[in-house]
Amino acid sequence: MKANPEHGLRAFRRSAAAAAALAALLLAACGPAPDGERYAAEKKLFKARKLREDLSAGGMREEFLAKALEGYRAIVREHGAAAADSVIGDIVVSAQIELAELEYRGGLLKEARGDFEAAAEIAKNDPAALANALYSAGLISEELGESARAERSYERLAARFLAVDSLADIVRADPRYLAAPLRLADLAERLGKPDESRARLGKAERLFAAVIERERNPELLREARHNLLAVFLRREDWKRALAFASELETLYRDSPGDVSSLLSLEASIHRDGLNDRAGALALYESIARDHPRSPEAPEALLAAAELYRETGRPDEARARYERILGEFAGAAPAVVEAQWQLARLEELGGDIEAAALRYRSIYAQYPETPRGFEAPLRIASLYRERGAADAAKAACDKALEHYEQLLSGNRSPETRLAAERGIIRALAEDARWRAAAERMTAIVERYNELGERERAIEVLEACAENYPGTELAGTALGELARMKR
Repeated sequence: MKANPEHGLRAFRRSAAAAAALAALLLAACGPAPDGERYAAEKKLFKARKLREDLSAGGMREEFLAKALEGYRAIVREHGAAAADSVIGDIVVSAQIELAELEYRGGLLKEARGDFEAAAEIAKNDPAALANALYSAGLISEELGESARAERSYERLAARFLAVDSLADIVRADPRYLAAPLRLADLAERLGKPDESRARLGKAERLFAAVIERERNPELLREARHNLLAVFLRREDWKRALAFASELETLYRDSPGDVSSLLSLEASIHRDGLNDRAGALALYESIARDHPRSPEAPEALLAAAELYRETGRPDEARARYERILGEFAGAAPAVVEAQWQLARLEELGGDIEAAALRYRSIYAQYPETPRGFEAPLRIASLYRERGAADAAKAACDKALEHYEQLLSGNRSPETRLAAERGIIRALAEDARWRAAAERMTAIVERYNELGERERAIEVLEACAENYPGTELAGTALGELARMKR
């Protein structure tokens, strides 16, 4: 059992895949004569799915993405008026949901959210599609920082499917929807409504307790139990959370994965809730020792290493980082972070070349991670901070070369945009202000084309703030004034 109730993108993708599978089953089951509007829509849906497959095989190239999106949009555009028709409605709903999922994969968050919301309007008689659309729309609204809009989606979901005395069958089939009351409590807090947040937590607790008392479905019970644990965590009721986690350890003692997950949560409570570093450290070490094959083991070593650093024991921290590199090579996020922290330790020890070597290893092996994007520029800063101007310039040139390579391959739109941001920074760090301003203008235009106005503003504000008095900052301020008019 995962103690963290946040399913995030993994659950979102799973829901989209489920919707696609459902649509395929519906199409296979219907089998009408090969004429009429349904047959035409079926052919278009088949073609759109083939374009989606080509897109995945082609590495999410923009030209393939545009064709696949248009394939789905054509179905919605040409047959949407018949969505309420039982003969063709299932095809339109499937196309709308698959379109939204594809838009999300392509980084078109607002478009994806809009199409999930549209799917919710035409799927009112299809509980599976409706629940999926509402939950996904809520998730994306949260990602976009639009809390009030997310709240509306989750409220509709909860009202339709999550009554305490009559849980809907779709929740039994897909228990992740139980997280909606928790998300509503979080959103109320975020929107400055603490009393409402507390009330929502109370309602969530009653729902989860009722599910635990009445239901027998193991997966539903598992979800309800860790969501109830999450209620205690939201309230910062650390003693109750620890007691319930211990109870769950006993309940799931035959599942090592559940036990290691719960131990990790307990360690976090000791560290962050009770400020008990010794208790947290003992638990992290026990996870790495007793559950070395669990997903939590490398993360536990990272957390233990951080505690050792904070308490002035860098050699103990180094040993844990080295163990991650030696024993958990397949755990990429932990490996990247361990390598980064080892580089920082090399810096603190004065061995600049050793630090630079580790940073190079990060961006060579893990170029599309956040640390991988940052590492080339960290090397340049490392040399500049120590007055090695020629080495800093050479590092900037290497960084530019690296980011340009990321632009030349079959990379996702998000990776390409991140590479463009890296190029702006590398040019700015090398004081090539005009070139940096030109690249900044280009990426701002690209964000605007994608409807990502907030991210365009974020780039401009960063350039204006980080490089005041330069041509780059002046251009950024001019663009900001134009966009905010």
